[in-house]
Amino acid sequence: MKKQKSGGRIWGNVGGKVNIGETSRDACAREAREEIGLSIEPLELTFLFVKEEPMFSPDVHGIQFFYGLAIDINCHIAINSEAVSHRWFPIGNIPSSALDSRHIYLLGARLLKERLETRMGGVADVKQF
Repeated sequence: MKKQKSGGRIWGNVGGKVNIGETSRDACAREAREEIGLSIEPLELTFLFVKEEPMFSPDVHGIQFFYGLAIDINCHIAINSEAVSHRWFPIGNIPSSALDSRHIYLLGARLLKERLETRMGGVADVKQF
């Protein structure tokens, strides 16, 4: 809700802070559990890239770790109080009101697809791509 009020961004990703003693991958799995009720093991997440924002705010140097995970579009999503609703978007039709720019989502999708194909030894059968 706080993110929605800053900059008119109404769609975003699971995210949050990394706690002391926690890896970024562990934090991502924890945030997915807390924010959307998705119970995943940290090793199921595929590291995609890091986005650094030196002037994230006047007193914060932001470093965002992006991880990807292929899940079934029909899996149960149980949002917590940090969100109002959830919705799936085709990767080529990310709304301009998304928290990150469209190129971030496209880059993440391309990298996840490539890494899934490498693991599977062939073409990933992922409808969103």
